[in-house]
Amino acid sequence: MKNILIFGDSITQGYFAVDNFVVRLIVKYLKFTFKHHELVFVQNLGKIGDTSYDLAKRMEENIKLRNHFGKITIIISIGLNDSRVNNKKKSVQVSEKDYLKNLKKIYEIASKYSNKIIFVGLSNVDETKTAPCFWDKQFSYKNKLIIKYDNALKKFAKNNGVPYVETFNKLDTDFLIDGIHPTHKGHKILFDLINKELELSPIPL
Repeated sequence: MKNILIFGDSITQGYFAVDNFVVRLIVKYLKFTFKHHELVFVQNLGKIGDTSYDLAKRMEENIKLRNHFGKITIIISIGLNDSRVNNKKKSVQVSEKDYLKNLKKIYEIASKYSNKIIFVGLSNVDETKTAPCFWDKQFSYKNKLIIKYDNALKKFAKNNGVPYVETFNKLDTDFLIDGIHPTHKGHKILFDLINKELELSPIPL
């Protein structure tokens, strides 16, 4: 038996999209299981609102609950909420410096349980809807900040020899329901990008 654990925020969780990229991966590996008689269990561990700090706190417990089920591949997509701006305080949710510290913790935890880790980069937003957020004008998501955090993630992945899947500017604004969360077409793009990396680096036997 093999496991693919996918950690992230509301995009990973599948907010607004029933057929999100994780569901597409589940379907793919169900077909693989029926064809090859070898179970690959894909688990969605995305959580709405999570920052890197939140993920670092819950990650090990989440993995331990599933560690006795065979080989593990870990996919991590985190950082968009870290870059969120509080317009009143004029500060980000998690500083870039602390983001890197949290990434280090996340990677160290993941490395204890898996030798197959993939980082998924941060996706762009539609600032006409997110700067400020039309549903809560206290907050903003801005591409110029997101790209800074994404570059930090990309550099961290490279320095640690970990595959990195670039998603910034891969989603047209028409594929973002509320300016942040992808439509089913947006999730199809994310699936294709992540699946390509999984095909390049097969999950451990």
